[in-house]
Parts: sequence; structure tokens; C-alpha cells
Amino acid sequence: MNITNIYESFISKILRINGVQILAALFCFLYSHSAIADVKHSSGSGLWENASTWIPAGVPGATDHVTIESGHHITISVGASAFSLTINDNARLDFQTQKTLTLNGDFVVNGIVDMLNGNITQSMSGALFVLGPNSTFTWQPGNNTSAGATLFSNSTEQFDPNSTLIIKTWYDYVSAPIAAMVSGNFGNLTLNSKTGNYIVEWNQDNLFEMHHIAGTLTIDDAWITLDKSGEITNTLIGKIILTNSHSYLDIHHGDHTGTFSITTSEIINNGGTIHGIYNGDGSIDIHVTGDFTNSGSVYLICNDGIANKGNGNLTCRIDGSYHQSSGDFRGIYNISSVNAGIFNLSFGSISFESGIFMAHYACTQLSDTSRFEVNGDLKINFFAPSDIFRFVGLTNLSSSFNKNKISINIRGDLLVSGNSGGEFTTDASPGFERIAISGKMILSGGNMNVNWGGTGAGHDVAFSVMSGVQLNSGNLSLSKLAGKTNIVIGTSLEITGGNIYLNNNSGNTHINLNGFFNQMGGNFYLHSNTGIVSTLANSIDIEGD
Repeated sequence: MNITNIYESFISKILRINGVQILAALFCFLYSHSAIADVKHSSGSGLWENASTWIPAGVPGATDHVTIESGHHITISVGASAFSLTINDNARLDFQTQKTLTLNGDFVVNGIVDMLNGNITQSMSGALFVLGPNSTFTWQPGNNTSAGATLFSNSTEQFDPNSTLIIKTWYDYVSAPIAAMVSGNFGNLTLNSKTGNYIVEWNQDNLFEMHHIAGTLTIDDAWITLDKSGEITNTLIGKIILTNSHSYLDIHHGDHTGTFSITTSEIINNGGTIHGIYNGDGSIDIHVTGDFTNSGSVYLICNDGIANKGNGNLTCRIDGSYHQSSGDFRGIYNISSVNAGIFNLSFGSISFESGIFMAHYACTQLSDTSRFEVNGDLKINFFAPSDIFRFVGLTNLSSSFNKNKISINIRGDLLVSGNSGGEFTTDASPGFERIAISGKMILSGGNMNVNWGGTGAGHDVAFSVMSGVQLNSGNLSLSKLAGKTNIVIGTSLEITGGNIYLNNNSGNTHINLNGFFNQMGGNFYLHSNTGIVSTLANSIDIEGD
């Protein structure tokens, strides 16, 4: 019944009763009407059930519109109710264990709400659930069932792009993606999927493609799969953070027909694991418009043991800097199929300190060329002798040679330093390799090998450094295995320490030095292999000033 009908009914009663009854009826009407529209504001911090916590004094009831004012911290320690509830900016609401707040209307959060194993029941279907700018809401219900999730199932959500929703626990990781319970888009979203002592997979069924994450997707103690259906096409996520070694992200799990893309402004992997395509065929295009920081495991196309799967091409563009302090990065990682694809990787710059980096550790039969581009500097500072940086890392698999050909283009400087045992290999496959460095190449540590793989992996090489080469320490082999090698060095070749080898095997090596040669220390070997006799077919030609 609306207010007009109530008023008409009240007037008709007035006409049928005496004066005393008129006053009594008027009092009852005004009291009931004020109860419906009562508004309460917090007077300060305290317990919800204390009458003095509110203005006007009194514990809020099911018909009250309640506001927690800025700077106030309210705790629900008994069962509580309100028609609607607003938590203002810089205000806070939390719960004692298993205490329930029952709402019959809108729930607006501009401050902080932490459930702490409490419960929120939304009785009104279609009520608003609003997370305002800079708000934080932590969902950790004591009643972790579908019946206890009415705040999501009964509400129409409106989440500001700068809001934060933290899901500590969820009632169904198998068939209830979080985005299936949210009407619109997300701001910042933190997900957990820990059950007991185990991290379980929580498939989001590609719903983040429709319900965008405008802020940061933080994967805490969780295994999150964006899609397993093959429906993903172009997913946008503001930023991605994996917080620890119990954080797992599979962009797509299983086969995907064709190519799909994912775009984000930044990725920070603090010890977690990221798979682009996991144990399935398909191609992926990843675009990071900012930086990528890694201290965990990144396998953008990964087959960890499924026969003849993981076949597809990789495109990955990191516009900012890629920094790896530890961990393992592999663009394509597949040791269970000889039909892997090729890669196209580009970086604003690279800073590698420790762990393993391999753009391609797989076996392909394709005759196309993989491409690796760095628009700025490639800096490698080996921390340990076990550190490895390879562009193409695998020679053969199951008696099949990896036929990957590679073009490496570094538009800044190549700077290698650190532990002398650290390995830097350009191409371990039998395919042709082309290396172009627009800046200078300075080696002050490590063990750098061009054209190095297993038996039969030798190949032709075109290698150019436009601004000169400087060897201070470490080892540099410019043609480790058989094949024809053409080397062009601009400006100068300077040696102050370490060892440089023009040719370590059979085949011809031609070097054109377009500047001066200056040696103040170290060793310069034209040919260094005691098992191969130098012949005209195994020659070294040097041109220069």
C-alpha cells in the first residue's frame, strides 16, 4: 500500500469516529509513518547494539536507514538489522564471528567493511550493492554457503573502478564464478580459493571478458583459470598481481581454436605461476602496456606432459621493462610435442638477474622465423653459475631437430655481467639466426655463446653490433658450432680481459671491423678447437682498419 492509499484510508476512519478516537488514530499513524522513514547516524565509534552509538538514540531496526559517519568504527557483536546501510568514506564496519546483519534495502560502502566470519543477509531482491571510490569490502562469511551469499545473489552491484573487493572464501569453486554473481564490472578484485590446506582451481568461465576488472586482479592463495571453454577472445584486465608461491593464473586451460588476446597495464609475479595456454593447442597474444616484474614461473604456452598438445604460436608485447630477479620465464615450453609453434616477443627493455629465461624451449617443424625485439637495453647480471638466458633453448626432441629460425633485434645496448658461470646462448637449434644490436655490446662476466646447441645443431649466423664490442671479462664465442658466420662490428673491438673466440668449430667465419681494434688484456682466439684442423673450408677472414 502506498502513502496515498494509507492517507485516504486514514481520512475515511476520521469521519466515522469521535474526537478522542481521532487523536489516537492520528498518533498511531504518525508513529508508524515515522518508523518507516526513520534515519539514524552514528554518533561515534562503538558497538552496533548500544543505543548511544546512534543519533537519534536507539538501536537501529529493520525499517531504519542507517549511516556510519566518517571516522567512526562500528562493530556488530549481536544480530543486527537495518532497512538500508551506508558506510561513509573513512568509516569502518566489522563483525564478530557468526553475527549477522540483515538488510531490507540498499548497501552502500564508501569506507571499509570486514566481515571477519560474520554474515550479511540481503532480503530485498534487486537492492543496490554499491562499492564507492577507495572503498574496501572483504567477503569472509561465517555461513559460507549459497544461502549465505544473498548479498550477491539478491543485489544489483555497482562497483567503482577504484573500489576493492576481497574474496577470502567462496561457497562453490567448481560451478560459481564470482562474475556470475555480479551485475556489472569490478574495480580492484582479490581472489582466494583455498580449501583447508589445498589451493583448488576456480574457473571464471570467461566472465571477466564481459564483467571487466578495471583495477587490479590480485591472486592471493588461489588458482584462478580465466577460461576453459575456448570462448575467450579479448580480455582486458587493469593490472595483474600474484602475491606468493601459492598463486596460480591460467589464462586458458585446454584447447582453444584460433588466437585469443589478453591486455593488461602491468604484471607483478611475486613467486607465483602464470600459464598463458596450459596443456592445450592454440595461439595467444599478450599485451602488457607497462612493466612485467617476475620472480616466479611464467610459461606462456605450456605443455607439462600431455602428448602432442601445446601446439600454437605466441605473441607477447611488453611495452615497458621486463625485470626478473629469480624464477623461470619460458615463452613456449613444450617437451611433449615436436609440432610446437613459433614466437614473436617484444620488450621495451629487459633486466635479468637470476633464474632461467628462454623464449623458446620446444621443438617446431615450421620454417617461419621467430622474432625477439628489445626496443631499449638488454641487461643481464648473472647472480649464480646456474643462471641461464637463452633465446632458443632446445636442440632436438624425440630425434626431431628443432627447426626454429630466429631474428634478434636489440635497439639499445647488450650488457652482460656478473657470475662467470652464467650462460647466455642465442640459438641452440639448427635454424638460421640473425642478431642485430644497434647500440654497443659490453661483456663483464658470464659465458656468451652464439650458434650453440647439441650435435648437428650448427647453423649459419649473421651478427652485427653497430656501436662496438667491449670485453672486460667472461667468455664470448661468436661461432660455437659449424656453419657460416658473418660478423660486422662498428666503431671498435676492445679487449681488456676475458676470452673471445671467433670460431670454435668447422665452417667459415668472416668478420668486418669498421673501426679500431684495441687489446689491453684477455685473450683473442681466431680459432679454438683442438679437435678440428683448420682448412680453407674452415677459414677466418678479417676486414677492418
